[in-house]
Amino acid sequence: MVFNDRQQLKDILARERSNWGWIVALGALILVCGVLILGNLVAATIFSMILVATFMIFGGMFRFMLAFRARSWGRFTYWALAGLLYIAAGAVVLMDPLKASVIFTFIIAVLLVFAGGIRIWLGFGMRPDAGWIWMVLSGALTLAAGVIFAIGWPANSLWLIGMLLGIELVIEGWGFVMLGLALRAMRAQ
Repeated sequence: MVFNDRQQLKDILARERSNWGWIVALGALILVCGVLILGNLVAATIFSMILVATFMIFGGMFRFMLAFRARSWGRFTYWALAGLLYIAAGAVVLMDPLKASVIFTFIIAVLLVFAGGIRIWLGFGMRPDAGWIWMVLSGALTLAAGVIFAIGWPANSLWLIGMLLGIELVIEGWGFVMLGLALRAMRAQ
């Protein structure tokens, strides 16, 4: 969300101050889910794959239905084939979520290496502007994570996706808790 001015942001925060308790409760719930996920990484990875497959199948069905709204035969064919491909890919993931996690883990590793390399390149291109080193460091960390994931592949495929999901939920939950508490403190002033 982009704010036109600081006053807009202040107005939004003023409205949300009265909801600080709900924000803390949401954060606590997300945090607990993240901790539970970190307690069983293999189950979390399998669940994630099943969820991704389900979204792929529903997305494919939606694309296939949209094909019938196409105005030309070429577009109909494109949309219908794309929808069927999504449905087929989702079905393959559902048939063996663990094998699918191996592929997804490899893709994550490759994307992190690529994203890290691009960030490093952009950071060096920003020199001598302020902050260029942070872009380079950020890229180096992302690149290192991708290399570590690739080195551990395929053995880490059983737990890596679950671990990433759990860490993300813990960080997000903690962020919401802290936001809610900050809003409470602002309310008391």
